[in-house]
Amino acid sequence: EVHDEDESLARTCSVGDLALDVSFSRGAAKVRAKASAQPGDVLAVSGPNGGGKSSLFALLQACARGDAAPPPGLVLNEGVVAVPRTLIHVAQQPYCPLHAVPLAWATTRVEASVDDVASLLDALDFYPGASTNTTLLTEEQDDFCGSLSGGQRVKFELMRQVLLPHEKGMPCPDLLLLDEIFSPLDPASKAVAQKSIKDACPSSVVLAIFHAEA
Repeated sequence: EVHDEDESLARTCSVGDLALDVSFSRGAAKVRAKASAQPGDVLAVSGPNGGGKSSLFALLQACARGDAAPPPGLVLNEGVVAVPRTLIHVAQQPYCPLHAVPLAWATTRVEASVDDVASLLDALDFYPGASTNTTLLTEEQDDFCGSLSGGQRVKFELMRQVLLPHEKGMPCPDLLLLDEIFSPLDPASKAVAQKSIKDACPSSVVLAIFHAEA
């Protein structure tokens, strides 16, 4: 028996300013998302755990990649989704390789020196009250991210994905997805991170998942 490939996402997605009017389900979550945004807008996505927030981000990323089918387990019901041409997703628990040189991982998107990386980390108060150890960044670490706090992992990923490429002349993405990255930050660090994003990418549409206490 032959089944047609699911191409429901290809029929739903288009390229343009962010616009959502779509319903979908994933597991027990049944979601209706409706929003629109212009360059520079900041939108918050809030709701209970398991309410479909991360599924919405997965849907947007699949659209941006040009996938024909929705992400595994996600069932599209109806609607339309327009996504800008470029998208970056910054996760609260990002992937980080084992047995790697932190500088090599930090510069996967753009070439930069260890001083460039350390300067941006210092601006984010990566090591509170102390400068970043450049030697640590240039030597292979068994589990660099495993040695960091949740807040430090977020700051490193924000530097790697957004701030360092901007510093080296790369354009910011049209759409920036922030996946609960402010939750592990203290109020002072959160304010610094938010200002850094705003200063670096004032024209990006920012879509941020957050909890009320974040």
